[in-house]
Amino acid sequence: MGGIVEAMATQPEPVPVDPIAALTRDLLAELGEDPNREALLRTPTRVAASMRFLTRGYGVDVRDVAGTGAAGGLGGAIVALGGHLRSGYEVVSGLVGLSAALRSSQMVMTGEGAFDATSLLGKVVGSVLGEATSSGIPVVVIAGQVTPEAADAARAAGASVVSLTERFGAERAVGDTVRCIEQAVAEFLSSNGTGQGAGDRA
Repeated sequence: MGGIVEAMATQPEPVPVDPIAALTRDLLAELGEDPNREALLRTPTRVAASMRFLTRGYGVDVRDVAGTGAAGGLGGAIVALGGHLRSGYEVVSGLVGLSAALRSSQMVMTGEGAFDATSLLGKVVGSVLGEATSSGIPVVVIAGQVTPEAADAARAAGASVVSLTERFGAERAVGDTVRCIEQAVAEFLSSNGTGQGAGDRA
């Protein structure tokens, strides 16, 4: 028994697993490489060391900054090097004078291929919708496909939503998109005076 206790006492402490190195090994495997191949054995630790070297001393933890994971981590690199992230919508809309154009509009129509929850998280459609509805301007969102959650959120903000797939069928929505949009717009405009938008019937 004494020998067993002595052997247990002399067992080396487990080496902590470096999370960056572990992730690198997983990525290599996902790419079809063998992380245990001799030429790649030191790659995970080199990547981990490089990451820590490149991000040390900048006085910022990119994990605490929203948007740093965008574009494959490019946002994080910009912040680590002392840069500041700005909303792409805010930059572009400022350059083209979109806010002024919205304020002088009677109605706004916007859209994209698929209108879902992510559309409301800083994308163009969600940003236009938010800016216009906050100014009391009617908004119509026209999209190829629409999820119920996104539609409910848009309607709660006062917008109308048209799903081309629901209105015209998937085949026509894909194969004759321009005419579907034209017809959806015409239907909305013709019925707008009654207080019922095409999006509320789609």
